[in-house]
Amino acid sequence: MIFIRFVLIAAGLFVLAGCATPSPVPATSAPAPAGPDALTPEEVAFVEQVATIAPPLAENPERLARRGANSCDSIARGLDVAIPQAIERFSGGSYTVTTEEAEAIVIAAQQTVCAG
Repeated sequence: MIFIRFVLIAAGLFVLAGCATPSPVPATSAPAPAGPDALTPEEVAFVEQVATIAPPLAENPERLARRGANSCDSIARGLDVAIPQAIERFSGGSYTVTTEEAEAIVIAAQQTVCAG
């Protein structure tokens, strides 16, 4: 009798174990890319140009690209407006953009992120 109970319990566990197979996990979409790979070709070109003008600004490529794109309105109003605003926009923390750097950054923006 004990043997039959053991066989029935073992058979029941075997059946239950077969039913407990996990269902496949549905595929999820990949998260949006982060970092420089998320930049447009124009933004990448802008970041690369600014990195040669003022390397500390290129430490955060996304922020630099965003600030470059935000410069397009002031550039459209003329260099006399764009250069002082570039000094203010791109200076921060422990880095202050010079007038010469601001001029070069404005030209870089004109040729890249503001070209379209």
